Amino acid sequence: GEKSNVARKVLMEVMSLMLSPTQRNGGDPSKVMKLCFASLAVVFSNDIVPMDLILSLWVKLLLTHPDAKAEISDGLPDSELYKRVWYICEAFMHLGIFSLSDEDGLLTAKLYHPLYYRYGISILPEINKTLSVQETQIEWQNLLVESYNWKRGKTLSKKSGGEDTCRTYALKHILRHMIEAKSIPRVLEYLKDEKWCNERFA
Repeated sequence: GEKSNVARKVLMEVMSLMLSPTQRNGGDPSKVMKLCFASLAVVFSNDIVPMDLILSLWVKLLLTHPDAKAEISDGLPDSELYKRVWYICEAFMHLGIFSLSDEDGLLTAKLYHPLYYRYGISILPEINKTLSVQETQIEWQNLLVESYNWKRGKTLSKKSGGEDTCRTYALKHILRHMIEAKSIPRVLEYLKDEKWCNERFA
């Protein structure tokens, strides 16, 4: 009804203010928090996602999105970028944007309320003015796939004894992300990996 529409509009305006703090050097409001928020809605919808994968996507966004590069990431080392995206993650926790859970020691997150998803989608024209919503989705899904493949490659390398903390999620969802990224060659590459297929379709 009319009351619910008014309440929704007020929520959207409050969200916009919360996610647009003034930059440290003054001037225009920050765009980075909105960028990270929108990426959650576009790439993950309302899925439960390993926090490691969210942070990896955000680092990629900070390295590639023009506004983010100008505001925060231009010339910063990787270690500093991870600190910055973790600060954004902490802010989202305090604002109640994330619903968090700990599954066998793995921190996961999802958007706390369906209205947050709708808000994330609604701000895309403001964030990516030169791309359509569909073009943005393809671009960001590709960044997610690149982020996961990089993490997977590090895990599979002989020098790394680390665990692929995102593997369970990837087994369920990475093919969908690749398809939404219009990256069919990558889909075929994964389907040719016998070990991965045995796990995926077990």
